[in-house]
Amino acid sequence: MSAEQPGEGVSAPSRSILQTFVLATPPHPVYDSPPSASGACRPCGFVGSRTLPGMLLDPHGVHTRPELLVHLSRRRLDRLIADGEIIVLRRGLYAAASLPAAAQQAIRVGGVLGCISAAESFGLWRPPDPRVHVHFDRARSRARGPAVRHWWPLTEPVEPARTGLIDTLVHVVRCQPRRFSVAVLDSALHAGLVSVREVEHLLERVPARHRFAATLLDPRAESGVESLVRLALVDAGLQCVSQVAIPGVGRVDLLVGGRVIVEVDGRQWHADQQHRDYARDLAAQSSGRAVVRADYLHAVDHVDLVVRAVRGALRRPRAVVVVGRRARTSAELARGS
Repeated sequence: MSAEQPGEGVSAPSRSILQTFVLATPPHPVYDSPPSASGACRPCGFVGSRTLPGMLLDPHGVHTRPELLVHLSRRRLDRLIADGEIIVLRRGLYAAASLPAAAQQAIRVGGVLGCISAAESFGLWRPPDPRVHVHFDRARSRARGPAVRHWWPLTEPVEPARTGLIDTLVHVVRCQPRRFSVAVLDSALHAGLVSVREVEHLLERVPARHRFAATLLDPRAESGVESLVRLALVDAGLQCVSQVAIPGVGRVDLLVGGRVIVEVDGRQWHADQQHRDYARDLAAQSSGRAVVRADYLHAVDHVDLVVRAVRGALRRPRAVVVVGRRARTSAELARGS
């Protein structure tokens, strides 16, 4: 999967382009970020392969003209380029047209995807930064425009279009605010791409001013926005547990103080889903638990509002249910008194 790093930060693949596609589709979804306004994520297309007559192009691959001419005539190659099936990234470097636009941009300026752009290509949650982050093998580039340039040391071979996973995560922690770094690392742990021990080791490589305790991470987190809300609640000194199963309610994103449910909605809303969510809220409230709902924008830009809402819910008495002539608390009902 990795290869030698030629020239200006771009790796040439060491395998034949006729070889069966070996960059297997990962067992977790690959997403574009940031999500749509509704919170839904969109497939980014960094998996799969591009089948051309007589060959199978690796969508992650960067190929030289001599490599392509091993399997294609000059006329056929020129025709595929003219038809847009194969694109010219830079002089002498070619790729399948399915190579994501961010990777194309990185290679055209002499680098590869790095930091949060590389993390996104691995299927990890991406912070709300639309710029392409590019890694270069030295502090010199032809990059212009909105690209963010990185040239921190690497410990892994560079892949054809991106830095390796561990280097990518190290660079994320060095570049991003702590809360976004935690969300990306949670995403990697949840997907099973790294172990807790590997994360502890990579955090040791980070300068002290960017380092944080691995105990802040939670592989149970099912979305980046859930991680952001959980971290804000923990920072506020609240007891917070992820992905808790509650009888009669189901599994909830976060349970705070044992009685306030926090649901972070980072998905497309549909009428049937909304109905189920309302039903869960009613079940939770009837059992004496308050429910606080937050969406993508709350988690990213207004998480302080979520913390204040949870604090307010914790200060209120447990729900009161009227039965017969006397109002009894849910705790009394549970005791049968």
